Amino acid sequence: LNIQQAVKGGSMGKGTATSAGPKLPDAEVVFFLHAANPESLLREKWLPPLLKASADILKSKYQVELMEDCLRLHSLATLRCVTVHFAPAMSLIQTKALLKQNPSCWRLFQCSFVEQRVHFVAKQPGSVKMTIRLLKWWRDQQEWSAPLYEPSDEILELIAIHSAQSKPVDQQQAIARVMALLSNFDEVSVLWSNFYPKAEIWEPLLHQKPLLMDPVISSLNHADPKVFDSRELMRHARCFNFFR
Repeated sequence: LNIQQAVKGGSMGKGTATSAGPKLPDAEVVFFLHAANPESLLREKWLPPLLKASADILKSKYQVELMEDCLRLHSLATLRCVTVHFAPAMSLIQTKALLKQNPSCWRLFQCSFVEQRVHFVAKQPGSVKMTIRLLKWWRDQQEWSAPLYEPSDEILELIAIHSAQSKPVDQQQAIARVMALLSNFDEVSVLWSNFYPKAEIWEPLLHQKPLLMDPVISSLNHADPKVFDSRELMRHARCFNFFR
């Protein structure tokens, strides 16, 4: 592989991994390749054979799950899984230009922004990261009837960061304010106007509710009702008290 750069993401890369709870932390690695064609969106031409070849090599040491757009490595001593992505090596300007032309294809580009998205969380103060860790611990204690109802790491991270803008005086108040947002998640509308103007947001998303925009990808709503149903989250948040 002609690798230009490897970037670590996931909870380990962001500095929000939890050492307690029923679930081990996760990690993500994105390999940016010189050989991939940055002008083409037709990744099905080169990505599937690359994933299969990589899986054949790695399965001698790991339990490998071959996904449509990545590999997931299991049977690791200290991690729940490692997600491995391959992406074309492009400048940020090139990637944003291609995404703007094809906003509905954001999944193809999600891993290409890993460095910027990791930095957004990693640069947060220690108190905010502690709130994120507590939220992940709380989530892992709950029972979710299906993956559709379980909030992703990104949802918890972004809600915690958004809530921290109100400058809570201590950790108890920080958690209380986040849980208040989660209790009424169906009314959430979070934009990051200091990162990109509202005019750049993919227009169909502005009609969605709840709305929890990605701070880097202006066509990605992490609370899209098609991929996340918030009813169980709201119910759990309304009946749980961290500090009782």
